[in-house]
Amino acid sequence: MFLIGFEDYVGAPVDGSADATLAWMTSHAVQLSRLAVTFDNRAKASLPPDADPDTRDSVGRTAFVRAYVRHLAEALDATLADSSDEATE
Repeated sequence: MFLIGFEDYVGAPVDGSADATLAWMTSHAVQLSRLAVTFDNRAKASLPPDADPDTRDSVGRTAFVRAYVRHLAEALDATLADSSDEATE
């Protein structure tokens, strides 16, 4: 939904970027998994050993959302850079 809204808001310069961004994200899914695990491990390492399961679960979900947003930003950076390069050629 975000990508479609982004395309609608920016307009012609980014037409088709949603498909390209999703394709990039799919082809880099292993990177997302590693990033999510890294964020999860780092966040949970800072918790006290006796943290309750709900807190640990909340920290894990937050870490995944952070990883996904970063992955999305990297995908947009890569795909918009590619479309910018194509437009200048």
